[in-house]
Amino acid sequence: EVVYALDRNGAAVECTRENAARNGWNDIRVMQSDLFSAVPSGMRFDMIVFNQFYYPSDIDWFGDSSDGGESIITRFFNDMTPFLAPGAVIVMSFADFAGNANDPAVLGRARGYEVDEITYVQDQYGKAKVVVIYPDAQIE
Repeated sequence: EVVYALDRNGAAVECTRENAARNGWNDIRVMQSDLFSAVPSGMRFDMIVFNQFYYPSDIDWFGDSSDGGESIITRFFNDMTPFLAPGAVIVMSFADFAGNANDPAVLGRARGYEVDEITYVQDQYGKAKVVVIYPDAQIE
């Protein structure tokens, strides 16, 4: 199996390439891409792990533009269908400080996707969770 790592930030792409080479990971392809823009047509994924911006911000550590939170998740959901294999799973992180309107679990359920919220971590910033989305029922 080959793993594809995509990021729109060039520095993040270079860092990932260096880490993959340093660790001998020959089965990882690293590409600069805004969501699926650089993914070859016809490519399908069994799982996508999407570490999206939690909410819109111009502060570097929360994202580099207003395309965060609900807007980036909506773009992702709108663009993902042609790239999903049957039975594909989407895994997304989320921290509750970003608010319910930016929660991928809420946004996924609103589209009719099956959603599991499988892990909560509590720290000084609040709760964080991993959201697993099963869009297959809506994609067929």
